[in-house]
Amino acid sequence: MSRPPTRDSHLYLLNRNLVRQPRGLDLTALQLARLLLERYPHTSLTLAEFNPGLTEVARHHITAGRLPAAVRILSFFHWILHGSSVCSLVGPRLPAQIEPSWLRSFRRVSSHEGRVEKWVCRADRTQSFYWIRKDFDYLNFLSGSQKWKRDTYLSTGEHVRTQFLGAAGLVTDVFFRLSDHSIALTILRSRDSNATIDQPANDHVIQVVEHDHQSRACSMHSSLTPLIATWLQTLLTKECPEQHAVLLCDRLREYRPVLTTLRRVTTHPHLSCVAVAHNHHLAQRDNGHLSTSLRSSFEPDYTPYDLIVLQTQRQAKALRDRAPGPAYASVATGLPPEANLPKPSVRSLDIVSLGAFAAQKNHAAALRIARRVCAECPSARFRFIGQGRLKGAVQKQIEAYGLFENVVVEDRTDAPLQVFASSAVSILTSHYEGYPRVVLESLACGCPVVAFDIEYGPREMIVDGVNGVLITPGDESAFARHLIRLLTDDAFRDSLQHGAATRRQHLSSQLQQLQAWDDILQRLRHQHVAT
Repeated sequence: MSRPPTRDSHLYLLNRNLVRQPRGLDLTALQLARLLLERYPHTSLTLAEFNPGLTEVARHHITAGRLPAAVRILSFFHWILHGSSVCSLVGPRLPAQIEPSWLRSFRRVSSHEGRVEKWVCRADRTQSFYWIRKDFDYLNFLSGSQKWKRDTYLSTGEHVRTQFLGAAGLVTDVFFRLSDHSIALTILRSRDSNATIDQPANDHVIQVVEHDHQSRACSMHSSLTPLIATWLQTLLTKECPEQHAVLLCDRLREYRPVLTTLRRVTTHPHLSCVAVAHNHHLAQRDNGHLSTSLRSSFEPDYTPYDLIVLQTQRQAKALRDRAPGPAYASVATGLPPEANLPKPSVRSLDIVSLGAFAAQKNHAAALRIARRVCAECPSARFRFIGQGRLKGAVQKQIEAYGLFENVVVEDRTDAPLQVFASSAVSILTSHYEGYPRVVLESLACGCPVVAFDIEYGPREMIVDGVNGVLITPGDESAFARHLIRLLTDDAFRDSLQHGAATRRQHLSSQLQQLQAWDDILQRLRHQHVAT
């Protein structure tokens, strides 16, 4: 078969960041970038958050095969600090270039496994800790037990940020240009009163000050929105002033003000803004209305998006009925390539739940179901794999139910396919989803799924009684009953595992996913050419 022709549209995949252990939207962004690069060579991962180890993380994903070596990564903070948006993926990982004056003032007193060094001030005995991470280094300053300051160094060694923790959880971030170490940005953020510098910066921005090369304030904003919009406008003007450009956004709510601002200021003649919706987006317990926080992303008078892409036709229809203004399309995620799937192995009788410990995933129901199953099958074993702020609550509930011998909680894994390939069945107890990747990955590995028939996704992938079981949402008794049958009825379990391994015709391949995206992008391009 001849290779399909490449396309000349410029695609910018807007996302937050590039993380070392991606799941959910982060993993989807990597896989979509890899897929689109096969046909669209001008595809870039375009990131808005600060990541001092971005180069090392990108190289890690290239080595792991999650990203092609030809991938181009653009970063807002790289533009602010370097003057260029493109992140170089060459060059060695270097240690922090710590100021000589600091080295003279402090002395090292201990080192732990080559990852953290304790230093003490010669004058007042205050402590500092130098952390050496895989992707970047940082230096914490302590007053008593309180971390009040942190210096962050890029993976190439340069000092690039200083953070100060003030009263009532206020954090000041100062970013420095690499060319002359002048102040580039100062960001004042508010956090919880018990916050520490160690917490990720997903808090509320109060003020953003932009500085010139003499570190003098030259503009002030209440958020990063106008600066990110200016960055995107600069990218479009420089890279594709006359070509079709597509801003493909995975984060509807976060990028909406940026794209709304960009729409007001841009003069680009061929710009398309496309939102990719990965979740339910309907308010819970609210008669199926659009979620208030996302309503402005869908309503025609406010949305900056030309097209909203969902993962199921049912969800596209539901949103079209509620917000008929924007155009809608659906593209289902494709099955992992056969070459990436683990080789068949002997399966355990483990029941696995893989997903973030968040309210949406409804682990409370999963644990009640586990208690019912273990009452009938004392040797049953459940594995809950993931991370999230509710992990501690899940562990406490396991102890309260007396299930510590039957239920194990594990950190998220880099090898979910291997987990599914060695398990008897996976479960999904979520309140809502968009098109849950864990169901697709489980079925790809021949592991049947028992799931609540929620909106959206399980019904599109699970053929009831063939490759899994669909349960009426909230019917925990029926859920437990089917799991008990799976554990005790070998013929039933073998039948579902065989169906999961062989019933694939209703699921999309990655080639079909790419073709669906190609149809959408070419249609958008032709609309602009026609106008």
